[in-house]
Amino acid sequence: MQLSDRYSYKIMYKSINKMFLLEDPDMVSHLFVISLDPPVRQGQTNYPYLIIKFQDKYDTEVTLEMDE
Repeated sequence: MQLSDRYSYKIMYKSINKMFLLEDPDMVSHLFVISLDPPVRQGQTNYPYLIIKFQDKYDTEVTLEMDE
């Protein structure tokens, strides 16, 4: 899948309500779900959850840009 439009958002740490790590029903990946308040807004649509899918067969390294 190729994205034709790309958007950048800055999510404030204080806007994160909850975070969940869930096993995907396909049994080969995990989902990292972030609940936001206020939600991310794109046009007229609000997105209260961000979902990141990680494949289990790959090691994934994530760097957070935040103060200690």
